[in-house]
Amino acid sequence: MEESQEGRIAHTLALIVVVVLLVLAAKGVASLADDPPTWASQTGAVVVAVAPPAPAAASTVTDNPEPATVYCEPNNRPETVSYACAQSGKIDEVESLNQSGCKENGLGFEYTITVSKNIVSVKPTSLKPSSSGCPIPPTRTCKSGGQALKSFSKECKVKYCVNAPVGIQNSGGPILKSGCFDVENPSSKSVSDIAKDPKNQAGAAKALVENLDLSDAKQVGEAQSALQDPGLSSALNQALSEKKDALPGEIEKTKVAEDKLNEYLKTCTAVCNVAENNLEQLKIQREEMEKQLAGLAAAKVSQVPKQEPTGEKKEDSSNKPPPNTGNNPSPSTFQPPTTNQGASNQSGLGQMLQSLMQGLSGGQQPPAGNQAAQPEGTCSQQLTCSGNTLYSRNNQCVDTTIQNCQYGCLNKTACATTPKQPTPPGQPTAQLSCQPLVADVGMTLAISWGCSVGKSVGSGFSTNGKISGSATTTIATPPMGARTANFGLTCTNEGISSNASCTVQVAKPAIVLVANPKSVELGETANIGWVTASMKENGCVISSPNQPDFTEQNANNPRNSGVAETLPITTETTFLLTCITAGGNTREATTMVMVK
Repeated sequence: MEESQEGRIAHTLALIVVVVLLVLAAKGVASLADDPPTWASQTGAVVVAVAPPAPAAASTVTDNPEPATVYCEPNNRPETVSYACAQSGKIDEVESLNQSGCKENGLGFEYTITVSKNIVSVKPTSLKPSSSGCPIPPTRTCKSGGQALKSFSKECKVKYCVNAPVGIQNSGGPILKSGCFDVENPSSKSVSDIAKDPKNQAGAAKALVENLDLSDAKQVGEAQSALQDPGLSSALNQALSEKKDALPGEIEKTKVAEDKLNEYLKTCTAVCNVAENNLEQLKIQREEMEKQLAGLAAAKVSQVPKQEPTGEKKEDSSNKPPPNTGNNPSPSTFQPPTTNQGASNQSGLGQMLQSLMQGLSGGQQPPAGNQAAQPEGTCSQQLTCSGNTLYSRNNQCVDTTIQNCQYGCLNKTACATTPKQPTPPGQPTAQLSCQPLVADVGMTLAISWGCSVGKSVGSGFSTNGKISGSATTTIATPPMGARTANFGLTCTNEGISSNASCTVQVAKPAIVLVANPKSVELGETANIGWVTASMKENGCVISSPNQPDFTEQNANNPRNSGVAETLPITTETTFLLTCITAGGNTREATTMVMVK
């Protein structure tokens, strides 16, 4: 049957409507993509709109806002502003966190890279969020939401941390122990590279070991099982193994020191309390180390063969002659200092200074509350409690207050948790205070005392029997072998006595400053090494009136012991070490390098 004229017209209109609908649909899809398609691509766009979504690719975190330039007073000078965002992702999926490799746009921040279980996160901290004379920089928004941090600094630092849950808090959350390690030369590395670097993993693992209660086998075991990354797990086992291997030797050294003090106390007739305190400290340290050794054994920490650093081969140099460089350097008894700050130089001058450290410290640890920095290694890191204060002691014997004990000290390493029994009626209470607690010989000491009732008698100072009062005295050189001045107060009422005491650390500042070699050929360099005792922490600065650049290089690097390489020597050159003593005085020492 032939189609009528009206039917043919209706059919044609229907086709036109279908085409128009297809065109409109194609344009709608294209507008969502902000890319208007050509006629040839419209049909394809409609197909994409109805197709199932493609599987998601492994995430690569690249939130890295572009820098901006602002113009600052005076002189309309241009300043670059960098931006950084906080980031996180699964460690196996994170290929690159651009800015946290300290490259290109990432300058100006300290990035803390933390691995917790199998998640890696990056938290930036601005090193210089503003600059004098500069307008407020434009904002940048992070893909994860929120505004990016700003920085005008050109520096960049990276800290690598590892978290290990080792229990459950009362509130229900996990107890996290952390270990952090400062990454060296991170400019060419992505976060994935940093997190997988065996050196960084080893550094973080050693720091984590210092924060674990090694006497608690359960805590050690939970830390071992919490690290899912094979490299971190291996690094932690290596650090635990090294600690376990070192403890027996440290315990034996402590026992020898205890034996020596016991022998001394047999013949001690005066000022024996210092030796008794030191003996008590040694016993506490030894017992703690024995508990740690038992905890590591219970946690089944086995000996791990020490790994050679990746990419480095150990050569057998026993029969290898020294290389002939063709140069004739000036004789030197030690090698130049390493570029790794904080690493001890164990050859030449480093060995000599190490032995001098022991001589300066006298092998004795100062009382609790000490603020006089001793040579590194004089003390072990530990908690110490005295009076009403719990301190954390570093390896230079400097104590940092971490808690005020409401009820006084329970023992030498912990605060009491319950109040002391009330004083019976009629029994006097004695109170004695000494200021300052650290003083140089010859300084004036202020003493104040008080008795609740009765009469007073002072030891080391006079109270004239008064119930309370104050006095001053001059710090004298303590007897040989002692490092403290001790003062006492006795209050007596109706035949009942009460005592109080205070101890002042007597600082004995000492400086050893040497140059090696002492004379050089024109244009050669030398090394300046020094150790000190009884100085404020980081209280010494090396300088030279003849080498301004040397002075500037070391001005912001105060160290109580160290080695610094000079600039080329062209004339007789003086080097000056200036230190602030624990008592607040200034001490100086000089050495010279001659030209042959």
